[in-house]
Amino acid sequence: IKPGNIFLCERGGMPDTVKVLDFGLVKRVDRVEDTIPIDRNFEANLVGTPLYMAPETIRNPNQADHRSDIYAVGAVGYCVLTGKNVFERDTVSALCESHLAEAPIPPSRRCSNPISPELEALILRCLEKSPDKRPQAVGELHTALLGCPHAADWTLEKRAAWWASHANLP
Repeated sequence: IKPGNIFLCERGGMPDTVKVLDFGLVKRVDRVEDTIPIDRNFEANLVGTPLYMAPETIRNPNQADHRSDIYAVGAVGYCVLTGKNVFERDTVSALCESHLAEAPIPPSRRCSNPISPELEALILRCLEKSPDKRPQAVGELHTALLGCPHAADWTLEKRAAWWASHANLP
């Protein structure tokens, strides 16, 4: 799960329906995200996009489970809130080391937009190093997101109006 695989669309009259698509299976990628040089020795065993990769996936891709995807959702959420990746490093190996050992800087310290403490805590919980400390299921994450302040502010009417006002933009 990474931002480039997430598409917002309208489905059945519902704006902001999310579709997750992955086109990476049909092309060869020689660089990760076009900005991070691949360290061929380190990269040989990686499966996925290191910017959004859970620690257990870096250690052993066979240990990945649905909680690894929750980590990736947290990394995408972090990026959406801040405009920055959780960790920004010059090499894949340094990036992976950060995912394995460093605590993320709280999103509120990396952007000027206000972020509710509840949403920030939830994003950081998704980014816990241990899968057991993350939300254990997408349903749990969904419920927690709905419990954040202002979650109900983005109504169907507001979504439809926003998309209508942007329909003719290039």
